[in-house]
Order: sequence, then structure tokens, then C-alpha cells
Amino acid sequence: MATVTETEIQKVNELREEKRKRAELAMKRNKARDTSITATMIMINVACAFFLSMLLSCVFLAIYALISPYSVTFTSCFISLGLGLGFGIIIWTSILFKTKVFDYFFINVKQNWVVVLGNQLVKDDIPNDPDERIKMFERGALREVGQGIRGKWPWEVPVESVNLRSEVIIGPAKDKNLLVCVTKDEVQLSINWQVVMTPLVGFAVNLIRRNQAAIEAYFKGIFDQKIIAWIKLHKEEEVFNQLNDLKKMFEDTLGGGSVASIEEMDWGTFTNDPQLINVNRNERFQKAAEGTQVGIKMAGEVARINKLFEKSNNKPDPDMVLATAASLVGNNIEGLFLIPGAGKGLAGVASQMGAKLPDKKQKDQNQKGGKKHE
Repeated sequence: MATVTETEIQKVNELREEKRKRAELAMKRNKARDTSITATMIMINVACAFFLSMLLSCVFLAIYALISPYSVTFTSCFISLGLGLGFGIIIWTSILFKTKVFDYFFINVKQNWVVVLGNQLVKDDIPNDPDERIKMFERGALREVGQGIRGKWPWEVPVESVNLRSEVIIGPAKDKNLLVCVTKDEVQLSINWQVVMTPLVGFAVNLIRRNQAAIEAYFKGIFDQKIIAWIKLHKEEEVFNQLNDLKKMFEDTLGGGSVASIEEMDWGTFTNDPQLINVNRNERFQKAAEGTQVGIKMAGEVARINKLFEKSNNKPDPDMVLATAASLVGNNIEGLFLIPGAGKGLAGVASQMGAKLPDKKQKDQNQKGGKKHE
């Protein structure tokens, strides 16, 4: 059986850490890009308002000059400039917010939402490497913008909106289908757990490229496998003695509630508050185990009864032997006296086996009950 060396584990951890750093760097780069574009759009609109203001100032000054050609002074120029700035800002603001011009330069994202924008001038080429082609390769044409008024290029269009308040619960607690695990000593346990999934801010581009059913199945498989792998390394008694360790391991499956893992970044989903609700013996396994124990005890009692009859050189009736063994396993043989003629023949055997005989009054009641059944 192949074993994983510490060097290989260290190499995998280094690759995961490198991938994590690249993802965080991409998120910071996207944030800086968003800030830069927003600032650029504000400057463009300020420049447009200023240009319109200067144009209006010149118009007002020209009108004033036509009315009083010999009275153009510094005061009249200052008044024309003030009127031009005032009317220019008002007119451009009206154009910006009352028409569709705003949609060319800005996007207003509601609170608790993010929007993924697509750049129609950027072309994402399919990777030449087949190994890279089958992966979720990076899309340069898509970028995420957060809540508020954010700047965008006129050729950028909204692709999809993501509600940050959306929550999806995964696990047996939702599916009503408990996870069944087998311990080291081959005992079946039923595990109930749940995890709340929410969109991961900064990685909405990865989220919208996935199907919701695939996201749920992917993370459910990760948590299921983590529990199964831990359970099969421990015996039943160890599992119940180390439930706190199991819960801690389960909560830290993807790094805990304060750290986003590589898997969460790749899928644009954060797993909140993993809860291990309960651990119990599987119901079917429990019934089978109890049946096995009863069978073992029954076999022992049958062997003891047969030995007693061998000493007295009598051949026992198999049905009576089984009935006696069943009652002895339950430590109660009162039901046997309902069998006609069984009381005298079994009283001696039962007394030697250590079973408690019913008193005479109870015996008479049982015999009466037997007649009624007849």
C-alpha cells in the first residue's frame, strides 16, 4: 500500500499556500482596479461639468457684451463665470442622473449585493494546454464591484448580481438522510451535521461560474469525507470519548470560521459555523447487534438445558427447550405456563437454571388465561 511521505505533504501544502497568495493578490488587484476606474469616471464627469460651465460662462459674457459692449469689467466676467459654473453643474447633473448617461459611467449597487461586470472589449482566450483547459481558468473580462455607486467603462455590462445575504444549508440536517460511518471495530454510526454557506466577497466571479447544485454537492462531499476518514481510525468507544476532538476537527475542515480556504476561494463560497449535531449508533445496525446478542444468549441457554436433560437420560422436546431458553434470556418464564402440561415438566429444569417461578396465584391466573385462549 502506497504511503504519503512528509516531503510530499509539505510540497502539497506549499502549493496550496502559493495558490492562496495568488488568489488574495488577484482580489487586491481587482479592488485597486475598481477604485481606479471609479476615480477616473468621477474625474471625467467633473471635467465634463467644468467644460460645460466654461462654455456657459462664455455665453453669458457674450450676451452681457452684446447688451453693454462698453461696460465689460472684471465684475461682469466674475458674474458670468459664477453663472456658468452654477448652471453648468446643474445641467450636467440633470443630464447624468435623469438620462441614461449615468449607466454608461457608473453602476449603483444596492446594499448587501455585489455585481459582476463583463468587459465586452476583452477577449478571454481558451488555454492551449489541455490540462489548463479543463480547469476553471481565470477570466480577465469579468470583475466584481461592491455596494454603492461604482465607476465602470461604457463598454462594461452587468453579467449577474449576487445577494450577500443568501444562505444555503447543507448536510444531513437538511436532507433528513443521516451520514452512516463505520468505526475501526466495524460499528456503524449515524452522524448528523449542518453547514451554512454564503457568498464569499471578492470571489463572486468564481461563484457565478458554478452551478448551485454542484456547489452544494462539492462542499457536502468534503465534510462527509472528513468525518468518514476520522471515524474509521477510531473504535466506537474512542469516538464517544473524543467527541470534542471530532467536533473541533469538523469545525476546522476548511480552516475555521475566520479564514477562507483555497476551496472556498475557488468556488466563491464561504462555509459558516460548521455544526456537528449528534453522533449515534445506526438504528439498523443497533437492531442487528441486539439480535445477535440475543441469539448468542439463546444458544448458551439451549446448551445448558440440553446438558441437564442428558444427566437425567431424558430426551427434551425442542420446542419446549427453545421456549425455556427464550424465557430465561428474558429472566421471566411465566409465559411458559400457558402451554398445557409444560409447567410440571419444566419447573425442575427452570429452577436449576436460576429462573424465578411465579407464585401459585399467578400460576392459576395464567392457566385460566390459557383456557380462554383455547
